[in-house]
Amino acid sequence: MYNIVYSEDIIEDLTSKPVILIVGVKGMDIEQLQLGSSGEFWKFITKRRDQKTISREESEKRISAL
Repeated sequence: MYNIVYSEDIIEDLTSKPVILIVGVKGMDIEQLQLGSSGEFWKFITKRRDQKTISREESEKRISAL
């Protein structure tokens, strides 16, 4: 049984542990919702963000070499 306590968008149980997160999804499609809640996707994004960046010129050069 849950004691519904609204604290921002989090619903807590009787021990004050968060059990549900309510997120507005208006304007989002199913793919955005699935990716946004995918741990694998966020690991991928984190890994990419840790990589060295390249210039647009270098990026275009690499694409044209394909």
